[in-house]
Amino acid sequence: MLGIGGVGGYFGGCLARHFEKSNTIDIIFITRGDNKITLKSKGITLQTPEETFVAYPKLTSSDPSEIGTVDYMLCCTKMYDLEQSIRQYMPCIKNETVLVSLVNGVEGAATIKQLCPENEVLEGGAYIISSLIEPGVIRKTSKFSKLFFGTTEPKTNRQVKLAKILMKAGIDASVSKDSKAELWGKFLLISTMATLTSFLHCSIGEILADNKNKELLLSLMYELKAVAKASGIVFSGDIILQTLNIMSAMPFKATSSLQRDFEDGKATEVDTLVGYVVRMGKQLRISTPLYEVMYEKLTEPDAKPLNF
Repeated sequence: MLGIGGVGGYFGGCLARHFEKSNTIDIIFITRGDNKITLKSKGITLQTPEETFVAYPKLTSSDPSEIGTVDYMLCCTKMYDLEQSIRQYMPCIKNETVLVSLVNGVEGAATIKQLCPENEVLEGGAYIISSLIEPGVIRKTSKFSKLFFGTTEPKTNRQVKLAKILMKAGIDASVSKDSKAELWGKFLLISTMATLTSFLHCSIGEILADNKNKELLLSLMYELKAVAKASGIVFSGDIILQTLNIMSAMPFKATSSLQRDFEDGKATEVDTLVGYVVRMGKQLRISTPLYEVMYEKLTEPDAKPLNF
């Protein structure tokens, strides 16, 4: 697991608990700083609506020579850290290593493939609301958690094996039949939610409960859907309704990682989640006026969502 934040920490914790005593599968956490120090000494604590538990991976390290080569690398970093992280841990990647992009946005797999052109690289995503609340502690607030990955090509034996490993650990994992469409479907969810929760500084529940805010949300969805269509993405069913249903199932106070990063004064994925739609819209000549306005506000030097 490369990156032990909300996503990598939750799924990594589930894997670590199940395979703690395994003689055939080793779960390795690749992380640094205070998180690494805590994880090495105390393991990882997962707080979920159903239970709280502590799990211990086989190894927690930031040293490629200590980690050695791996069979699978699930990349769960922020998009802005992805390229540097892959370069740093290139010694851990052998020819047979399968790399799975679980970063936000739709550019992760392509970025990895540029760096590892000979490797099997999978597009992937996770439906989950979870965050690193302090070093070594992950809190999951959604009742749902789902992970998918794949390519546009037929699934391989290594993909099926990875899915079985994840499912053994109680993770709802699947090899996607159309990873690109599924990835864009997730992007429709996280991009619109991240953009509007950050812009309005409110939860998804507050947005859905207010007619004007819900109309803004729908406008963002239709803009992004138009960009997806121009990019060759074909969604199955009513993707707008499907996305609204997922949002409605979230806790009322659920926020986005982008909003939380803004509030905490951290580096953000605003270019990945908001700017990308604007850039692709211009490239494909698709109008995205609402995205453009919100992106401009969110990227002002002194941008403070509280003042919007």
